[in-house]
Amino acid sequence: MRLTADQTLRGIRDNLLTIVLPEIDNAYVRGQVQSMTMQLGLIASQWDGEGGRQGAANEAMKNLVSRCAAVLSAHHEGGQGDDWARIGIDAAAVAGAQWTDDGTLTNLFARQDQLSAALARILVAFEQIAARQPRPAVLALRREAYAFLRDQLSAG
Repeated sequence: MRLTADQTLRGIRDNLLTIVLPEIDNAYVRGQVQSMTMQLGLIASQWDGEGGRQGAANEAMKNLVSRCAAVLSAHHEGGQGDDWARIGIDAAAVAGAQWTDDGTLTNLFARQDQLSAALARILVAFEQIAARQPRPAVLALRREAYAFLRDQLSAG
């Protein structure tokens, strides 16, 4: 099993504390190593916390994309309506895709990118629908999607 970044940092810290530090006789060097181990622990904790926040944000976006996709998927009216339905079907596939969560920020951010792209396509369709034939369900989800994006941008 591949270690996550925070696990790797904690392993380096533990190695420094248990193997390297006891072998150091120089007080100054010993103090420097202790300081570095403390910093490694802080970085690992921050990294781990960011992963948790990103995972929660992805889950919230996935739920929003799923609900929006369901509304669009049912929006068959020929012509433009079929395009909107296709966007909904594609977005539902993105939201429902199996995702290997190995805890790395790289994969969490890649998942965010996929969900964000699906949400962007949904919002374009919602704007087109709102301009032509406003529907309460579309308008409500459009407001919710913009509020979600605003909250995400203001949080990070």
